Amino acid sequence: MNGPTGLSLDPDDNNRMYLSVGGVPRASGMDGGGVFLSTDAGPTWRAIFTESQHVYDLTIDARNPSIVYNSGFSNGAYRSTDRGITWKRIRGFNFKWRHRVIPEPYDAA
Repeated sequence: MNGPTGLSLDPDDNNRMYLSVGGVPRASGMDGGGVFLSTDAGPTWRAIFTESQHVYDLTIDARNPSIVYNSGFSNGAYRSTDRGITWKRIRGFNFKWRHRVIPEPYDAA
């Protein structure tokens, strides 16, 4: 991994942690970036999102921790409704360079 950019803790599970990471340039392209998950409070990690190698930050919805967002440096934003198992790009959010998804606190997703 190269350049951790954010760490988010699941409010319902003290052992569940999400880490957003920027990738490493290699001859074959970028590698090692994305979103990583630990379910044992940090000793082990596994990649759960690799579609973008430059993930800036990750947000857990405070109303529903099953909903997780990640945003990249150049690839828009993604949403997961199953705690990071699957991800879908959020259409219309094509922002770049260090923007973070912040859910509307009064409007359910």
